[in-house]
Amino acid sequence: MPLAMAGELDDIQSLVEKRQFPAAMSRLTNYLKNNPKDAQARFFKGLILAEEQKQSEAIQVFQELTEEFPDRPEPFNNLAVLYAEQGHLEKARDILLRAINSKPGYATARENLGDIYAKLASQSYRKALQINRENPVTEAKLALVRTLFVASGSGPGTTPGLPHSSEELLRKARNEALEKVRAENMDKLRAEAISQVRAEILEQVRTELRQKLHAEIVAQVRATEMEKIRAEAVTLARNDEHERADAEVQERTRSEIEAKARAEKEKADLLAQQTRDKKATLEPKIDKSPPILKKETKEDAKEKAKEKAIKDEAPTAMKQLAKGQIKTPDQAVRTANMTMIDQVFEAVEKENRDPKVNDQGDKQSAKDKDKDKSQDKKKSKDNEPDHNQTTGNQAQQTQLVEKAVRGWAEAWSGKQVPRYLASYTRDFRLPAGFSRRDDWKNKRKYLIENAQSIQVGLDDIQIRMENQGLAKVSFIQSYRSDKYQDVVRKSILMKKEGNEWKIFQEGVDG
Repeated sequence: MPLAMAGELDDIQSLVEKRQFPAAMSRLTNYLKNNPKDAQARFFKGLILAEEQKQSEAIQVFQELTEEFPDRPEPFNNLAVLYAEQGHLEKARDILLRAINSKPGYATARENLGDIYAKLASQSYRKALQINRENPVTEAKLALVRTLFVASGSGPGTTPGLPHSSEELLRKARNEALEKVRAENMDKLRAEAISQVRAEILEQVRTELRQKLHAEIVAQVRATEMEKIRAEAVTLARNDEHERADAEVQERTRSEIEAKARAEKEKADLLAQQTRDKKATLEPKIDKSPPILKKETKEDAKEKAKEKAIKDEAPTAMKQLAKGQIKTPDQAVRTANMTMIDQVFEAVEKENRDPKVNDQGDKQSAKDKDKDKSQDKKKSKDNEPDHNQTTGNQAQQTQLVEKAVRGWAEAWSGKQVPRYLASYTRDFRLPAGFSRRDDWKNKRKYLIENAQSIQVGLDDIQIRMENQGLAKVSFIQSYRSDKYQDVVRKSILMKKEGNEWKIFQEGVDG
Protein backbone atom coordinates (compact mmCIF):
# COMPACT_ATOMS: atom_id res chain seq x y z
CA MET A 1 0.00 0.00 0.00
CA PRO A 2 1.42 3.50 -0.82
CA LEU A 3 2.48 5.64 2.12
CA ALA A 4 -0.05 8.35 1.27
CA MET A 5 -2.95 5.89 1.48
CA ALA A 6 -1.64 4.37 4.70
CA GLY A 7 -1.35 7.84 6.24
CA GLU A 8 -4.92 8.69 5.22
CA LEU A 9 -6.27 5.52 6.89
CA ASP A 10 -4.28 6.29 10.04
CA ASP A 11 -5.86 9.76 10.19
CA ILE A 12 -9.33 8.26 9.72
CA GLN A 13 -8.70 5.73 12.49
CA SER A 14 -7.53 8.55 14.80
CA LEU A 15 -10.78 10.44 14.14
CA VAL A 16 -12.80 7.29 14.90
CA GLU A 17 -10.96 6.77 18.21
CA LYS A 18 -11.67 10.39 19.09
CA ARG A 19 -15.33 9.68 18.21
CA GLN A 20 -15.34 12.42 15.56
CA PHE A 21 -17.55 10.31 13.35
CA PRO A 22 -18.85 12.90 10.84
CA ALA A 23 -15.33 14.08 9.93
CA ALA A 24 -14.08 10.51 9.76
CA MET A 25 -17.01 9.48 7.51
CA SER A 26 -16.42 12.47 5.17
CA ARG A 27 -12.79 11.62 4.63
CA LEU A 28 -13.58 7.93 4.42
CA THR A 29 -16.17 8.53 1.69
CA ASN A 30 -13.60 10.40 -0.44
CA TYR A 31 -11.04 7.66 0.16
CA LEU A 32 -13.43 4.90 -0.90
CA LYS A 33 -14.20 6.67 -4.18
CA ASN A 34 -10.60 6.02 -5.22
CA ASN A 35 -10.22 2.69 -3.36
CA PRO A 36 -13.65 0.99 -3.38
CA LYS A 37 -12.22 -2.48 -2.61
CA ASP A 38 -10.07 -1.50 0.39
CA ALA A 39 -11.12 -3.86 3.21
CA GLN A 40 -9.80 -1.75 6.13
CA ALA A 41 -11.52 1.40 4.93
CA ARG A 42 -14.82 -0.44 4.54
CA PHE A 43 -14.35 -1.92 8.05
CA PHE A 44 -13.97 1.62 9.48
CA LYS A 45 -17.15 2.60 7.65
CA GLY A 46 -19.04 -0.22 9.38
CA LEU A 47 -17.71 0.84 12.78
CA ILE A 48 -18.78 4.46 12.21
CA LEU A 49 -22.26 3.39 11.07
CA ALA A 50 -22.63 1.19 14.16
CA GLU A 51 -21.55 4.02 16.45
CA GLU A 52 -24.08 6.30 14.77
CA GLN A 53 -26.78 3.69 15.50
CA LYS A 54 -27.27 2.92 11.80
CA GLN A 55 -27.56 -0.80 12.50
CA SER A 56 -28.95 -2.02 9.18
CA GLU A 57 -26.34 -0.14 7.13
CA ALA A 58 -23.54 -1.36 9.39
CA ILE A 59 -24.81 -4.96 9.14
CA GLN A 60 -24.79 -4.70 5.31
CA VAL A 61 -21.17 -3.42 5.30
CA PHE A 62 -19.92 -6.22 7.59
CA GLN A 63 -21.97 -8.84 5.72
CA GLU A 64 -20.29 -7.86 2.43
CA LEU A 65 -16.86 -8.02 4.08
CA THR A 66 -17.48 -11.54 5.41
CA GLU A 67 -18.47 -12.70 1.91
CA GLU A 68 -15.46 -11.11 0.18
CA PHE A 69 -12.89 -11.85 2.91
CA PRO A 70 -13.98 -15.08 4.66
CA ASP A 71 -10.50 -15.59 6.15
CA ARG A 72 -10.70 -12.41 8.26
CA PRO A 73 -12.48 -12.85 11.65
CA GLU A 74 -13.02 -9.13 12.55
CA PRO A 75 -16.00 -8.53 10.23
CA PHE A 76 -17.65 -11.72 11.54
CA ASN A 77 -17.16 -10.58 15.16
CA ASN A 78 -18.64 -7.10 14.61
CA LEU A 79 -21.53 -8.53 12.61
CA ALA A 80 -22.28 -10.95 15.48
CA VAL A 81 -22.25 -8.11 18.02
CA LEU A 82 -24.79 -6.17 15.94
CA TYR A 83 -27.09 -9.22 15.66
CA ALA A 84 -26.76 -9.84 19.43
CA GLU A 85 -27.80 -6.28 20.17
CA GLN A 86 -30.90 -6.85 18.04
CA GLY A 87 -31.65 -10.02 20.04
CA HIS A 88 -30.72 -12.50 17.31
CA LEU A 89 -28.52 -14.61 19.62
CA GLU A 90 -28.55 -17.83 17.56
CA LYS A 91 -27.51 -15.95 14.41
CA ALA A 92 -24.80 -14.12 16.40
CA ARG A 93 -23.57 -17.47 17.76
CA ASP A 94 -23.28 -19.01 14.27
CA ILE A 95 -21.38 -15.99 12.93
CA LEU A 96 -18.93 -16.08 15.87
CA LEU A 97 -18.29 -19.77 15.21
CA ARG A 98 -17.39 -18.87 11.62
CA ALA A 99 -15.01 -16.20 12.94
CA ILE A 100 -13.31 -18.75 15.23
CA ASN A 101 -13.07 -21.27 12.36
CA SER A 102 -11.31 -18.68 10.22
CA LYS A 103 -8.91 -17.84 13.07
CA PRO A 104 -8.99 -20.21 16.09
CA GLY A 105 -6.71 -17.91 18.15
CA TYR A 106 -8.98 -14.87 17.90
CA ALA A 107 -9.70 -14.28 21.63
CA THR A 108 -12.24 -11.47 21.18
CA ALA A 109 -14.55 -13.70 19.18
CA ARG A 110 -14.27 -16.48 21.78
CA GLU A 111 -15.06 -14.07 24.62
CA ASN A 112 -18.08 -12.72 22.74
CA LEU A 113 -19.17 -16.30 22.02
CA GLY A 114 -19.05 -16.96 25.77
CA ASP A 115 -21.26 -13.94 26.37
CA ILE A 116 -23.71 -15.18 23.75
CA TYR A 117 -23.82 -18.61 25.38
CA ALA A 118 -24.38 -16.88 28.78
CA LYS A 119 -27.27 -14.82 27.39
CA LEU A 120 -28.76 -17.94 25.79
CA ALA A 121 -28.38 -19.70 29.16
CA SER A 122 -30.08 -16.81 30.94
CA GLN A 123 -33.04 -17.02 28.54
CA SER A 124 -33.27 -20.74 29.05
CA TYR A 125 -33.08 -20.43 32.87
CA ARG A 126 -35.85 -17.83 32.90
CA LYS A 127 -38.09 -20.08 30.84
CA ALA A 128 -37.29 -22.95 33.22
CA LEU A 129 -38.25 -20.82 36.26
CA GLN A 130 -41.49 -19.89 34.54
CA ILE A 131 -42.28 -23.55 34.31
CA ASN A 132 -40.98 -24.52 37.81
CA ARG A 133 -40.54 -21.61 40.18
CA GLU A 134 -39.62 -23.80 43.19
CA ASN A 135 -36.29 -25.08 41.80
CA PRO A 136 -33.49 -23.36 43.81
CA VAL A 137 -30.72 -24.63 41.51
CA THR A 138 -32.24 -22.89 38.52
CA GLU A 139 -32.52 -19.66 40.52
CA ALA A 140 -28.84 -19.97 41.56
CA LYS A 141 -27.76 -20.50 37.94
CA LEU A 142 -29.80 -17.54 36.77
CA ALA A 143 -28.29 -15.39 39.56
CA LEU A 144 -24.82 -16.62 38.52
CA VAL A 145 -25.38 -15.57 34.94
CA ARG A 146 -26.58 -12.15 36.05
CA THR A 147 -23.55 -11.86 38.33
CA LEU A 148 -21.30 -12.61 35.35
CA PHE A 149 -22.79 -9.76 33.37
CA VAL A 150 -22.65 -7.38 36.38
CA ALA A 151 -19.04 -8.32 37.05
CA SER A 152 -18.06 -7.85 33.42
CA GLY A 153 -19.67 -4.40 33.43
CA SER A 154 -18.43 -3.12 36.85
CA GLY A 155 -15.24 -5.06 37.49
CA PRO A 156 -14.49 -7.92 39.88
CA GLY A 157 -16.38 -8.16 43.11
CA THR A 158 -19.53 -9.56 44.66
CA THR A 159 -23.06 -8.45 44.32
CA PRO A 160 -24.08 -6.39 47.41
CA GLY A 161 -26.94 -7.55 49.58
CA LEU A 162 -26.51 -11.33 48.94
CA PRO A 163 -26.00 -13.61 51.98
CA HIS A 164 -22.57 -15.17 52.51
CA SER A 165 -23.82 -18.66 51.72
CA SER A 166 -25.35 -17.49 48.49
CA GLU A 167 -22.14 -15.76 47.57
CA GLU A 168 -20.20 -18.96 48.09
CA LEU A 169 -22.75 -20.87 46.06
CA LEU A 170 -22.67 -18.39 43.25
CA ARG A 171 -18.87 -18.31 43.28
CA LYS A 172 -18.78 -22.07 43.14
CA ALA A 173 -21.39 -22.18 40.41
CA ARG A 174 -19.55 -19.53 38.47
CA ASN A 175 -16.29 -21.44 38.74
CA GLU A 176 -17.98 -24.62 37.63
CA ALA A 177 -19.65 -22.83 34.75
CA LEU A 178 -16.35 -21.31 33.68
CA GLU A 179 -14.65 -24.67 33.96
CA LYS A 180 -17.40 -26.27 31.94
CA VAL A 181 -17.17 -23.59 29.27
CA ARG A 182 -13.41 -23.96 29.24
CA ALA A 183 -13.72 -27.73 28.93
CA GLU A 184 -16.25 -27.42 26.14
CA ASN A 185 -14.02 -24.98 24.33
CA MET A 186 -11.04 -27.26 24.83
CA ASP A 187 -13.00 -30.22 23.49
CA LYS A 188 -14.12 -28.15 20.55
CA LEU A 189 -10.60 -26.91 19.92
CA ARG A 190 -9.30 -30.46 20.26
CA ALA A 191 -11.92 -31.72 17.79
CA GLU A 192 -11.09 -28.91 15.39
CA ALA A 193 -7.38 -29.66 15.73
CA ILE A 194 -7.97 -33.36 15.16
CA SER A 195 -10.14 -32.61 12.15
CA GLN A 196 -7.51 -30.28 10.75
CA VAL A 197 -4.73 -32.79 11.34
CA ARG A 198 -6.84 -35.52 9.78
CA ALA A 199 -7.49 -33.34 6.75
CA GLU A 200 -3.79 -32.53 6.45
CA ILE A 201 -2.82 -36.20 6.75
CA LEU A 202 -5.43 -37.22 4.18
CA GLU A 203 -4.21 -34.55 1.80
CA GLN A 204 -0.62 -35.67 2.36
CA VAL A 205 -1.57 -39.29 1.69
CA ARG A 206 -3.46 -38.28 -1.43
CA THR A 207 -0.47 -36.25 -2.61
CA GLU A 208 1.90 -39.16 -2.02
CA LEU A 209 -0.44 -41.54 -3.81
CA ARG A 210 -0.76 -39.14 -6.74
CA GLN A 211 3.01 -38.73 -6.93
CA LYS A 212 3.56 -42.47 -6.77
CA LEU A 213 0.91 -43.14 -9.39
CA HIS A 214 2.33 -40.40 -11.61
CA ALA A 215 5.83 -41.87 -11.26
CA GLU A 216 4.55 -45.35 -12.13
CA ILE A 217 2.66 -44.04 -15.16
CA VAL A 218 5.69 -42.04 -16.33
CA ALA A 219 7.95 -45.09 -15.89
CA GLN A 220 5.51 -47.30 -17.80
CA VAL A 221 5.14 -44.77 -20.63
CA ARG A 222 8.91 -44.31 -20.77
CA ALA A 223 9.47 -48.07 -20.93
CA THR A 224 6.86 -48.44 -23.67
CA GLU A 225 8.30 -45.59 -25.69
CA MET A 226 11.83 -46.94 -25.24
CA GLU A 227 10.75 -50.36 -26.51
CA LYS A 228 9.06 -48.72 -29.47
CA ILE A 229 12.10 -46.57 -30.24
CA ARG A 230 14.39 -49.59 -29.84
CA ALA A 231 12.26 -51.64 -32.24
CA GLU A 232 12.22 -48.81 -34.79
CA ALA A 233 16.00 -48.43 -34.46
CA VAL A 234 16.51 -52.18 -35.01
CA THR A 235 14.25 -52.08 -38.08
CA LEU A 236 16.10 -49.08 -39.51
CA ALA A 237 19.45 -50.73 -38.82
CA ARG A 238 18.34 -53.90 -40.58
CA ASN A 239 17.01 -51.96 -43.56
CA ASP A 240 20.24 -49.97 -43.75
CA GLU A 241 22.19 -53.22 -43.59
CA HIS A 242 20.11 -54.71 -46.40
CA GLU A 243 20.52 -51.56 -48.44
CA ARG A 244 24.28 -51.57 -47.81
CA ALA A 245 24.47 -55.22 -48.78
CA ASP A 246 22.52 -54.52 -51.98
CA ALA A 247 24.83 -51.63 -52.77
CA GLU A 248 27.88 -53.84 -52.23
CA VAL A 249 26.40 -56.55 -54.46
CA GLN A 250 25.65 -54.02 -57.19
CA GLU A 251 29.15 -52.56 -56.86
CA ARG A 252 30.70 -56.02 -57.14
CA THR A 253 28.44 -56.80 -60.11
CA ARG A 254 29.41 -53.57 -61.83
CA SER A 255 33.12 -54.26 -61.22
CA GLU A 256 32.75 -57.78 -62.55
CA ILE A 257 30.89 -56.48 -65.63
CA GLU A 258 33.60 -53.91 -66.31
CA ALA A 259 36.35 -56.50 -65.79
CA LYS A 260 34.57 -58.97 -68.06
CA ALA A 261 34.01 -56.28 -70.69
CA ARG A 262 37.70 -55.37 -70.61
CA ALA A 263 38.67 -59.03 -70.84
CA GLU A 264 36.30 -59.62 -73.78
CA LYS A 265 37.59 -56.52 -75.52
CA GLU A 266 41.18 -57.64 -75.04
CA LYS A 267 40.24 -61.11 -76.24
CA ALA A 268 38.43 -59.68 -79.28
CA ASP A 269 41.41 -57.45 -80.07
CA LEU A 270 43.73 -60.41 -79.76
CA LEU A 271 41.56 -62.58 -81.99
CA ALA A 272 41.28 -59.77 -84.53
CA GLN A 273 45.06 -59.36 -84.51
CA GLN A 274 45.56 -63.10 -84.89
CA THR A 275 43.05 -63.14 -87.76
CA ARG A 276 44.86 -60.29 -89.50
CA ASP A 277 48.19 -61.98 -88.99
CA LYS A 278 46.86 -65.31 -90.26
CA LYS A 279 45.25 -63.64 -93.25
CA ALA A 280 48.46 -61.80 -94.10
CA THR A 281 50.34 -65.08 -93.88
CA LEU A 282 47.90 -67.04 -96.03
CA GLU A 283 47.19 -64.45 -98.70
CA PRO A 284 50.27 -65.12 -100.90
CA LYS A 285 49.69 -68.85 -100.87
CA ILE A 286 46.88 -70.12 -103.06
CA ASP A 287 46.08 -73.72 -102.45
CA LYS A 288 44.25 -75.20 -105.45
CA SER A 289 44.18 -78.69 -104.10
CA PRO A 290 40.78 -80.16 -103.33
CA PRO A 291 39.64 -79.66 -99.75
CA ILE A 292 40.39 -82.42 -97.34
CA LEU A 293 37.44 -83.59 -95.39
CA LYS A 294 38.10 -83.22 -91.70
CA LYS A 295 37.48 -86.26 -89.65
CA GLU A 296 34.75 -85.78 -87.05
CA THR A 297 36.10 -85.92 -83.50
CA LYS A 298 34.33 -86.81 -80.26
CA GLU A 299 34.17 -83.11 -79.33
CA ASP A 300 32.41 -82.32 -82.63
CA ALA A 301 29.91 -85.11 -82.01
CA LYS A 302 29.20 -83.83 -78.49
CA GLU A 303 28.70 -80.30 -79.81
CA LYS A 304 26.23 -81.53 -82.46
CA ALA A 305 24.35 -83.56 -79.85
CA LYS A 306 24.18 -80.49 -77.61
CA GLU A 307 22.78 -78.34 -80.43
CA LYS A 308 20.21 -81.02 -81.24
CA ALA A 309 19.15 -81.22 -77.57
CA ILE A 310 18.71 -77.44 -77.43
CA LYS A 311 16.63 -77.57 -80.59
CA ASP A 312 14.45 -80.34 -79.19
CA GLU A 313 13.99 -78.61 -75.83
CA ALA A 314 13.39 -75.14 -77.28
CA PRO A 315 9.62 -75.41 -77.87
CA THR A 316 8.98 -76.97 -74.45
CA ALA A 317 11.11 -74.37 -72.62
CA MET A 318 9.43 -71.53 -74.45
CA LYS A 319 5.99 -72.85 -73.50
CA GLN A 320 7.06 -73.17 -69.85
CA LEU A 321 8.42 -69.62 -69.87
CA ALA A 322 5.23 -68.27 -71.43
CA LYS A 323 3.08 -70.04 -68.81
CA GLY A 324 5.33 -68.99 -65.87
CA GLN A 325 6.12 -72.57 -64.77
CA ILE A 326 9.86 -72.03 -64.30
CA LYS A 327 10.47 -70.43 -60.86
CA THR A 328 13.91 -70.42 -59.21
CA PRO A 329 14.57 -68.37 -56.03
CA ASP A 330 18.33 -68.80 -56.18
CA GLN A 331 20.34 -66.13 -58.06
CA ALA A 332 22.81 -68.58 -59.61
CA VAL A 333 20.02 -70.83 -60.89
CA ARG A 334 18.13 -67.79 -62.16
CA THR A 335 21.22 -66.61 -64.08
CA ALA A 336 21.52 -70.08 -65.54
CA ASN A 337 17.89 -69.84 -66.65
CA MET A 338 18.64 -66.50 -68.31
CA THR A 339 21.48 -68.21 -70.18
CA MET A 340 19.16 -71.04 -71.12
CA ILE A 341 16.63 -68.50 -72.37
CA ASP A 342 19.32 -66.96 -74.58
CA GLN A 343 20.18 -70.41 -75.86
CA VAL A 344 16.52 -71.09 -76.54
CA PHE A 345 16.21 -67.86 -78.51
CA GLU A 346 19.37 -68.68 -80.48
CA ALA A 347 18.23 -72.22 -81.10
CA VAL A 348 14.88 -71.04 -82.41
CA GLU A 349 16.53 -68.49 -84.68
CA LYS A 350 19.04 -71.07 -85.92
CA GLU A 351 16.20 -73.51 -86.53
CA ASN A 352 14.44 -70.88 -88.64
CA ARG A 353 17.63 -70.17 -90.60
CA ASP A 354 18.99 -73.76 -91.22
CA PRO A 355 17.26 -76.30 -93.49
CA LYS A 356 15.61 -79.28 -91.81
CA VAL A 357 17.43 -82.62 -91.76
CA ASN A 358 15.76 -86.02 -91.33
CA ASP A 359 16.76 -88.50 -88.62
CA GLN A 360 18.67 -90.88 -91.04
CA GLY A 361 20.80 -88.01 -92.27
CA ASP A 362 19.72 -88.47 -95.92
CA LYS A 363 20.45 -85.48 -98.13
CA GLN A 364 18.05 -84.13 -100.66
CA SER A 365 18.99 -84.37 -104.25
CA ALA A 366 19.78 -81.29 -106.27
CA LYS A 367 16.55 -81.74 -108.13
CA ASP A 368 14.55 -81.88 -104.91
CA LYS A 369 16.35 -78.81 -103.64
CA ASP A 370 15.52 -76.86 -106.81
CA LYS A 371 11.93 -78.03 -106.50
CA ASP A 372 11.76 -76.98 -102.89
CA LYS A 373 13.28 -73.62 -103.71
CA SER A 374 10.69 -73.10 -106.42
CA GLN A 375 7.91 -74.11 -104.09
CA ASP A 376 9.28 -71.90 -101.33
CA LYS A 377 9.39 -68.90 -103.68
CA LYS A 378 5.81 -69.55 -104.74
CA LYS A 379 4.70 -70.06 -101.16
CA SER A 380 6.52 -66.96 -100.06
CA LYS A 381 4.87 -64.98 -102.80
CA ASP A 382 1.45 -66.38 -101.92
CA ASN A 383 1.90 -65.61 -98.25
CA GLU A 384 3.43 -62.20 -98.69
CA PRO A 385 0.36 -60.25 -97.37
CA ASP A 386 0.22 -62.43 -94.25
CA HIS A 387 3.91 -61.90 -93.66
CA ASN A 388 3.52 -58.16 -93.91
CA GLN A 389 0.59 -58.28 -91.53
CA THR A 390 2.59 -60.35 -89.05
CA THR A 391 5.55 -58.01 -89.33
CA GLY A 392 3.33 -55.02 -88.68
CA ASN A 393 1.75 -56.66 -85.65
CA GLN A 394 5.17 -57.62 -84.32
CA ALA A 395 6.40 -54.05 -84.73
CA GLN A 396 3.35 -52.79 -82.88
CA GLN A 397 3.96 -55.23 -80.01
CA THR A 398 7.62 -54.19 -79.94
CA GLN A 399 6.55 -50.57 -79.49
CA LEU A 400 4.16 -51.58 -76.70
CA VAL A 401 6.96 -53.53 -74.97
CA GLU A 402 9.32 -50.54 -75.16
CA LYS A 403 6.55 -48.23 -73.88
CA ALA A 404 5.93 -50.55 -70.90
CA VAL A 405 9.66 -50.69 -70.06
CA ARG A 406 10.00 -46.89 -70.22
CA GLY A 407 6.83 -46.49 -68.10
CA TRP A 408 8.37 -48.79 -65.49
CA ALA A 409 11.55 -46.63 -65.43
CA GLU A 410 9.49 -43.40 -65.17
CA ALA A 411 7.48 -44.77 -62.21
CA TRP A 412 10.75 -45.75 -60.55
CA SER A 413 12.28 -42.30 -61.13
CA GLY A 414 9.09 -40.56 -59.93
CA LYS A 415 8.94 -42.74 -56.77
CA GLN A 416 5.43 -43.81 -57.79
CA VAL A 417 5.42 -47.06 -55.81
CA PRO A 418 1.92 -48.39 -56.82
CA ARG A 419 2.59 -47.81 -60.51
CA TYR A 420 6.11 -49.27 -60.16
CA LEU A 421 4.86 -52.49 -58.49
CA ALA A 422 2.02 -52.79 -61.03
CA SER A 423 4.68 -53.14 -63.77
CA TYR A 424 5.37 -56.75 -62.63
CA THR A 425 3.32 -59.85 -63.51
CA ARG A 426 1.31 -61.69 -60.90
CA ASP A 427 3.68 -64.71 -61.24
CA PHE A 428 6.84 -62.58 -61.20
CA ARG A 429 9.93 -64.63 -60.33
CA LEU A 430 11.21 -63.34 -57.01
CA PRO A 431 14.94 -62.49 -56.65
CA ALA A 432 17.22 -64.51 -54.39
CA GLY A 433 16.55 -64.10 -50.67
CA PHE A 434 12.78 -63.65 -51.04
CA SER A 435 10.24 -66.44 -50.61
CA ARG A 436 7.15 -64.24 -50.35
CA ARG A 437 6.02 -61.55 -52.79
CA ASP A 438 4.90 -59.25 -49.91
CA ASP A 439 8.43 -59.26 -48.45
CA TRP A 440 9.87 -58.29 -51.84
CA LYS A 441 7.23 -55.54 -52.30
CA ASN A 442 7.86 -54.10 -48.81
CA LYS A 443 11.61 -54.04 -49.43
CA ARG A 444 11.23 -52.27 -52.80
CA LYS A 445 8.75 -49.81 -51.27
CA TYR A 446 11.13 -49.00 -48.41
CA LEU A 447 14.14 -48.44 -50.72
CA ILE A 448 12.17 -46.19 -53.09
CA GLU A 449 10.39 -44.10 -50.45
CA ASN A 450 13.54 -43.59 -48.32
CA ALA A 451 15.56 -42.20 -51.23
CA GLN A 452 15.37 -38.41 -51.51
CA SER A 453 15.69 -38.54 -55.31
CA ILE A 454 15.93 -41.28 -57.97
CA GLN A 455 16.98 -41.01 -61.63
CA VAL A 456 16.74 -44.08 -63.89
CA GLY A 457 17.94 -43.83 -67.49
CA LEU A 458 17.60 -46.49 -70.24
CA ASP A 459 19.94 -46.61 -73.27
CA ASP A 460 20.57 -49.02 -76.14
CA ILE A 461 17.21 -50.79 -75.75
CA GLN A 462 17.12 -54.05 -77.72
CA ILE A 463 13.90 -56.06 -78.00
CA ARG A 464 13.52 -59.61 -79.32
CA MET A 465 9.97 -60.87 -79.82
CA GLU A 466 9.64 -64.63 -79.58
CA ASN A 467 5.88 -64.92 -79.81
CA GLN A 468 2.74 -62.91 -79.07
CA GLY A 469 3.13 -63.34 -75.31
CA LEU A 470 6.89 -63.25 -74.54
CA ALA A 471 9.73 -60.85 -75.32
CA LYS A 472 13.30 -60.35 -74.15
CA VAL A 473 14.49 -56.77 -73.54
CA SER A 474 18.16 -55.85 -73.08
CA PHE A 475 19.37 -52.34 -72.22
CA ILE A 476 21.96 -50.27 -70.37
CA GLN A 477 20.50 -49.02 -67.09
CA SER A 478 21.97 -45.95 -65.35
CA TYR A 479 20.75 -45.53 -61.73
CA ARG A 480 21.45 -42.52 -59.51
CA SER A 481 20.10 -41.60 -56.05
CA ASP A 482 21.29 -39.66 -53.03
CA LYS A 483 22.75 -42.90 -51.61
CA TYR A 484 24.01 -44.95 -54.59
CA GLN A 485 24.71 -44.88 -58.34
CA ASP A 486 25.76 -47.43 -61.00
CA VAL A 487 25.56 -48.35 -64.70
CA VAL A 488 24.80 -51.97 -65.69
CA ARG A 489 23.68 -54.01 -68.70
CA LYS A 490 20.32 -55.52 -67.74
CA SER A 491 17.99 -58.07 -69.32
CA ILE A 492 14.33 -58.61 -68.50
CA LEU A 493 11.66 -60.96 -69.77
CA MET A 494 8.39 -59.24 -70.59
CA LYS A 495 5.19 -61.26 -70.46
CA LYS A 496 1.77 -60.23 -71.70
CA GLU A 497 -1.02 -60.15 -69.12
CA GLY A 498 -4.29 -59.37 -70.86
CA ASN A 499 -3.49 -56.37 -73.07
CA GLU A 500 -0.50 -55.14 -71.03
CA TRP A 501 3.18 -56.09 -71.13
CA LYS A 502 4.69 -56.62 -67.68
CA ILE A 503 8.00 -57.81 -66.20
CA PHE A 504 8.13 -61.56 -65.69
CA GLN A 505 11.82 -61.89 -64.75
CA GLU A 506 14.76 -59.45 -64.43
CA GLY A 507 18.49 -59.82 -63.98
CA VAL A 508 21.86 -58.24 -64.60
CA ASP A 509 23.86 -59.56 -67.57
CA GLY A 510 27.25 -61.03 -66.87
